[in-house]
Amino acid sequence: MRHQAKTSLIAAVSALGLMASADMAAAGQTGGAESWNGLYFGGNLGYGDANFGGIFDNTDGGADLSKLNAGGFIGGVHVGFNRVIKSNASGAPYSGILIGIEGDLTFGDMDDKENVIITPQDFIRAEIDMLASIRARLGVIFDPLMVFVTGGVAFNSGEYFGLDGNVPLGQTVNFSNTGGVVGGGVEFAAFDFAILRLEGLYYFFGDKKDFNNLAGTGEVGDFGKMENVFVVRAGVSIPLSKLFGAMN
Repeated sequence: MRHQAKTSLIAAVSALGLMASADMAAAGQTGGAESWNGLYFGGNLGYGDANFGGIFDNTDGGADLSKLNAGGFIGGVHVGFNRVIKSNASGAPYSGILIGIEGDLTFGDMDDKENVIITPQDFIRAEIDMLASIRARLGVIFDPLMVFVTGGVAFNSGEYFGLDGNVPLGQTVNFSNTGGVVGGGVEFAAFDFAILRLEGLYYFFGDKKDFNNLAGTGEVGDFGKMENVFVVRAGVSIPLSKLFGAMN
């Protein structure tokens, strides 16, 4: 599954690179709705909060995975391509309508652990190492602002770690899921070579991972489920058309 996620992301970035060739004629454009046209890249920072379901070591009272609050700081990179399909509409309150595609890769420190009720020396820990997505975007430009909605396919990668304190024995089970993502935000084209953004994304997965005697507890009914992740992040994007225009 993790290999499939990486392959999909590489394919998306390659497609964006091909579309960039069609945008080179727009190099040097500045101001107005055209500020968003073309290929761009950037980075972002924020906070993510993940929710899980399942149970670990259930015959000893169990650790309820729905009580995990795996939150933490995140950071990542994104690349995308926009096309303003309607601009400077006469009498319209907006200055343009935008469609686009974006791929992103996010890393962070989202983890938490939950002790077993009866034997608290036993615990389960869940951690998310990576989030990624390939999303379509639809925006309305009120120069210098652009409000957008977005949605697409999402990927994650992480691990469960279970500890049986009586043995003691610890064991790790990796997970990698494919799901969906929706969200929205606002961008601000206030600078010559950068567009600022603030966005929220909701990832949903729900794939079940059977623990199958994780950490030697003998609990064949134990399982974990990566449910969803909510992310809020701020970022900056660099449009290549402006960058190339400045070099000429």
